[in-house]
Formats: sequence, structure tokens, C-alpha cells
Amino acid sequence: MKTLSIIVFSLLMARLSFAVSEDKLGQIFFSDVVPYLTEKSKSDFFVGKSDKKIHYYHYAVNAPKGVIVVSPGQGEPALKYAELVYDLKDSGYDIFIIDHRGQGYSDRLISDSGKSHVEKFSYYVDDFTFFIKTIVQLKNYRRSILIGHSMGGAIASEYLIRNPRAFNHVLLSAPMIQINTAPYPEFVAVGLAHTLAALGKSENFAPTQKPYDPNEKFPDQRSTHSWLRFRLEQELWKIYPHLPLDGTTVGWVKTSLDWSLKMRRQKNVFQVPTLLFQATEDSLVKSRGQDVICAASPGFCEKLVIQGSYHEILVEDDRVRDQFMNHLFSILVSEQSLDVF
Repeated sequence: MKTLSIIVFSLLMARLSFAVSEDKLGQIFFSDVVPYLTEKSKSDFFVGKSDKKIHYYHYAVNAPKGVIVVSPGQGEPALKYAELVYDLKDSGYDIFIIDHRGQGYSDRLISDSGKSHVEKFSYYVDDFTFFIKTIVQLKNYRRSILIGHSMGGAIASEYLIRNPRAFNHVLLSAPMIQINTAPYPEFVAVGLAHTLAALGKSENFAPTQKPYDPNEKFPDQRSTHSWLRFRLEQELWKIYPHLPLDGTTVGWVKTSLDWSLKMRRQKNVFQVPTLLFQATEDSLVKSRGQDVICAASPGFCEKLVIQGSYHEILVEDDRVRDQFMNHLFSILVSEQSLDVF
């Protein structure tokens, strides 16, 4: 039986489409990769909190074995995850990716539609909860995986407090549990955000924030070590210039900081197997918050420290990104092996 298990495991591994390497990605990104969301996925909307239209993509397969739901980070259009969908195209799983309110093709929230803004952080979670309940779960998938990056990981964490066993597995990439408020200490940033909001400046750029720069130079950023993925994303946003967002507003910072302080006091956030990927060179979120939330869920949350990674683990170089993808594929293989025995 042990030998048979090894053979079956090997066959399942061979059936899955592993991550495309950087060497090949540049050749097929626009011809093959991007169309898996723009052409081969269903694009639709639902009505979220405060009657805002929320957009999502659904990549469907025949006779799905389960579902993978992706919760993007702050300012990230769902289209940014085209490479992930392409990597998972042969997994046998349906894939849903949401454009959080104010992002991607979802309704913008203020007159200056380029700014990243939200009324209340809880509205993100309300939208996500409605999305899972009324759209994803209607299909009664046998197995389910939740992937959340940065702010999307924060939204996923709050969702899991409300719905602790809605998913079988959770993978969090650099979740935004504690924002890096440099050059201000966190308590100063909280006070400053509340003061500016009280002065009617909620829709202004927060201190240190600025408009999106389509011509940013690779050495000036600290999101990824992959020059190729950085350049491909820049080229993608030239085709879809309305999708990338500027920096965050005072209102976004105020409600996000308030939420993160509350989240770090929560216990047992994760009650299903959860992998939390922590980037050692992350300049946007702090590792301490991730340490706290993972330690508060003993037996369920496993922290995986990715040495030398910037914040954007899923658009990092292959050395980093493959660590995330290999864990994801291992979960898919272990889940599929259940169908054999």
C-alpha cells in the first residue's frame, strides 16, 4: 500500500501544472497567461455594502474537485493574479478572485477615483462574506482553499473569525496584520490619522502617500526582486491604465490601523490548517503582527519565514515565489489523493 501511495502521489504531481519559470514567463505572459482571466474566465458583479458594485472573476473547470478563492492586497486589481490562475489551470479547481471595493473593476468610493480609499475596513469583510455565501458556496464544493495577500490576508483573517471553518486550507502571503507606519511610531500614526480625519481630510492622501507612478524604476521599489515580473506588470497597466491605484487616503489609514490594533488582540483566529508566509525584507507590513496572530492560533497556524523576500511574495523571483507555489501544490496533491483511496 505504501508503494501504491507513492506511485499515485507521483502521478498526481505530474498532472498538475507547476509554476511557469521567469525564463518562460516573458514569452507567454500576454499571449497565454493574461487571457486566462480576460478571456477564459467569467467576469461578473454583485452588490456589496452601501450598494457598491463589486467585481469578481470566476475561472471554471469541468467537474471541479474544489474551489480556490483569492483575496488580493491593497490597491491590487484581480487581474494582477493572472499568473496564479494560469499556474493553477490544470489543478481541477474552480478559481474565484474578487476586486475589493474601490479597486479593479469594482465601484470607486470617492470622486478622486485613483486614490485607495475605504469607508470602514469592516465593509471589505462584509463584501467578502456576502461573496462567499451567495456566490461561491452555492456550488457546494467538496474542498476549498483560501489565499489572501497583504490586505487581502487581513480581510481573510477577519472573515475566518466570523466563519471559522468555511475553508479547508488557508494560505496567507505577507498578511497586513500590522502596517509599517514608518517614519512614525504606530501610536503617532493612529493619532495623526484620527486628527486629520476630524479636520475633514479623510479623502486626502495620507502622509508619505502619492500617485501611482507608471514609470517607476526597478531599483526604486521594494516589492519584488524579479525585474521581469516588475516590468510585465508595468506593461500590463499600460494596457489597463484605469486599474492601478494611487496611494492610500487618510480615511483608509485610519480605519485600517484601528482594525489592525483590534485584530492583534484576537485569539484562535484560525481554526483550520493555515500557512502564514512571512517576508523577511517586507517594508510595508511588520512581522510582529503576523507572529502574534499566528501564535494565538496554536495547532492551526504554521508560520513560514521566506528569507530575502520583499512584500510581494506572489510576484517575487522564482526562488521566493516557488516556495509559496510548492506548498500550494502540495496541498492540492494531498487533497486529490483522497479521491483515490
